[in-house]
Amino acid sequence: MSFILQEFFKLPLVEIFADRTFQGLFNFRTPTRQSRIKILKKLISQREQNAAERRILLGRDDLTIHMFDIMGLLYGSRIRRHPRYFSMLDHLHLQIEAMVENGEVSYNDQYVHVTGQALLAIAQYEEDNRRHRSEVFRNWVMLALTLVIAVAAWVAIYIKP
Repeated sequence: MSFILQEFFKLPLVEIFADRTFQGLFNFRTPTRQSRIKILKKLISQREQNAAERRILLGRDDLTIHMFDIMGLLYGSRIRRHPRYFSMLDHLHLQIEAMVENGEVSYNDQYVHVTGQALLAIAQYEEDNRRHRSEVFRNWVMLALTLVIAVAAWVAIYIKP
């Protein structure tokens, strides 16, 4: 029965056409480069997912992630057929090297291992981001108060009772 349905509706051809169309749309846009913090968060979440699946044992099994798998985590499975795949892989390699210099990851033979320093880097980033948001809020409050004082001064000077 399924053979008759596949021959009648041409389902494999439809799937191939849909895949090529979606890949073409994906290739049309250039994927944005990911930040260092976003990469670290993805690596840590993948490591936690491996731990939840009990694939990590005391013998350090599955603590490392291959570079190709990281590309899949960041951009999805379609990235492997993107025209700029190798340039993006090279950019990711440079980011990984920078993280190695900071001690956030270790890199050996195309495998990346997240260290505890990555958690400290993410915590520092989030703290700096929180401080920045509170500083921006204070600046907007000061601007609003300055405008209120300016309007009150204008009213006091130009409007005679």
